[in-house]
Amino acid sequence: MLSRLLYYQCATTHNF
Repeated sequence: MLSRLLYYQCATTHNF
């Protein structure tokens, strides 16, 4: 559950 949130945040940080 948190994995998806972390992945989404990571993508935002990397500006994917």
